[in-house]
Amino acid sequence: MTTTFNENDKSILIDHLRNTVFKDVQICTIKRLTYPRSNQQNRYLWGVVYSVIAGELGEDTTTVHQICGQRFLYEIIEVAGEEYRITKSTTKLSTTEFNLYVEQIRQWAYHELNINIPEPDSVTEQMAEAIRQEYNRGMGTKNFEEDNQ
Repeated sequence: MTTTFNENDKSILIDHLRNTVFKDVQICTIKRLTYPRSNQQNRYLWGVVYSVIAGELGEDTTTVHQICGQRFLYEIIEVAGEEYRITKSTTKLSTTEFNLYVEQIRQWAYHELNINIPEPDSVTEQMAEAIRQEYNRGMGTKNFEEDNQ
């Protein structure tokens, strides 16, 4: 059973638990409600961020995705005494986590690769399509913002 409560519902939650008859051992998990990354966020990541970087590096967007995941979305886990570096999937990120991931990539691209990626709010669908087309032609996009202002 999944039930959603907000801050004002604490007493209702406590009453619900008090009045529930449990026939077996039960586990109650309370966690923050999060929303998965949106399609719009994902389109910006693949169509703008990865495309701009890929165009400048001469790589494809899948390679850029893998590089960025390894750089910013990894965790170290230990299995049987051995440490492993695991890359998390962007599909599992909340909207907040996804925004942080994209901003980390934008900052890395700017500071280490000298690539300026436009902010999500400044990109229109027309601009995003122009970036995708430019990437698909194999041209660099480093000066895209300067050329299209």
